[in-house]
Amino acid sequence: MARLIVAKCPSCGANVKIDPQRDIASCSFCGASSFIQREGNPAPQRPPNTRVIVVPRSTGVGPVLVLAGFFVAAAVGAGAFFASRGASSPPSSPRSQGPVRPGSPAKPSPAEELGIFTARVPMLADATGDGAPDLIVSFDFREGGAIRYSFGAFNGRTGEPLWKTEDLGSTIFQTTAAVDKDRLFVADAKGNLFAYALRDGKRQWQTSLGDKALRYCRAPEPDSIRVITADKRVLVIDVKTGGQRPATDNNTKTTCSVLPGNERPTFSPEPTGYPDMRGPLGVEAWVCGSVRVMGDRNFIMQDSCGPRMKVNPNVVQGMYIEYIVREGEGWILVGSKNPGTRTPMVGFVTRGKLVWTTVVPDGNPLEARAGSPSRIAVAGGLVAVPYIVESRGARVAAFDVGSGRRVWDVGLAKGVDSIEEIVASGDTVFVGGDEHITALSVKDGSVRFGVGNIQ
Repeated sequence: MARLIVAKCPSCGANVKIDPQRDIASCSFCGASSFIQREGNPAPQRPPNTRVIVVPRSTGVGPVLVLAGFFVAAAVGAGAFFASRGASSPPSSPRSQGPVRPGSPAKPSPAEELGIFTARVPMLADATGDGAPDLIVSFDFREGGAIRYSFGAFNGRTGEPLWKTEDLGSTIFQTTAAVDKDRLFVADAKGNLFAYALRDGKRQWQTSLGDKALRYCRAPEPDSIRVITADKRVLVIDVKTGGQRPATDNNTKTTCSVLPGNERPTFSPEPTGYPDMRGPLGVEAWVCGSVRVMGDRNFIMQDSCGPRMKVNPNVVQGMYIEYIVREGEGWILVGSKNPGTRTPMVGFVTRGKLVWTTVVPDGNPLEARAGSPSRIAVAGGLVAVPYIVESRGARVAAFDVGSGRRVWDVGLAKGVDSIEEIVASGDTVFVGGDEHITALSVKDGSVRFGVGNIQ
């Protein structure tokens, strides 16, 4: 059985659990991933000028491990960017290679052998044609003694592996992906955009954008998506061929209806409010409280939550509201206890009236990790909220939006000690943490399946 040790993340300094049988480790705190070098073996290929740390040998622990850290996608200003790894610059002029027809992709490895990249948002789309959302994620797996990196799809009802793309290499950490129009789109750090069919994972085409992709947007043009690039162009991409042309309204400040993807887009604060991206993707959400913004523009952003929910946040007794998420005619409140220990809390207001608030942890709230919930998901009239109890590990609680009643509260598998992402669709909540994704029933929280390695 694999022995686990703990090392320091070269990026943020947080503890990282290391499985000596794997060649890569992910930091659950900052999302950075690190290569593992075993003593006596050749060093894995890694970016130049990366920092390394040495984990000293201790009794019974096994080989010395060297971690070469590198940063994964980060968010800056109006959108996400991709960290450079010293790769050559992309072509200056866009071009398309047109449709390609590689061989049929293989199915993913058995689920327990996969290391799911749970710092990325799980994508949900119907890949089987049964009308139910299926799970699309990126992961690493061992094949022929080497580590491979792919995107793949899993049946959203059973967890059965459906397909995986070709090996994309370790630069997969610098890619960003989205789903739309029966396709998976993947953009890399060299400015290339790839399209894969959702039904079988086959690559359909590849095109060069001329710069890195910042954001995928829905397109008003038929059979198209829009991509905003780092050099502030808006490209209309034909999803059938990969052909591209500049948008007639080439304005990156034009409202972008963001496609569901594996990253949470970020937006700059505006005088009218600061959009929040910690709730369900595509759902209106706002950061609460006033903020002074300094930089290219200097202004004080007044609290935008109170006017929107028609309730003064200061009169919500016992709760500091950090952000609000639109739900029907009301707003879900997300924050923490105040005054006192910052126990995670949620609540609901509608039509200018506070309906309920409650602490998230079941049992003694002081046993839970303090702070506002960093993610929530909404489905079936429930709000699902992850939290961590030091003695019981990672858990998810679900509350009835209308009444605040705790409908269910379940713990995740032993070995899953953190929750990085949570999304929901239909009758399933997908929870990702520590290289594993758990599918829970919206109705009662029962586990439907799990995908990925459990450390």
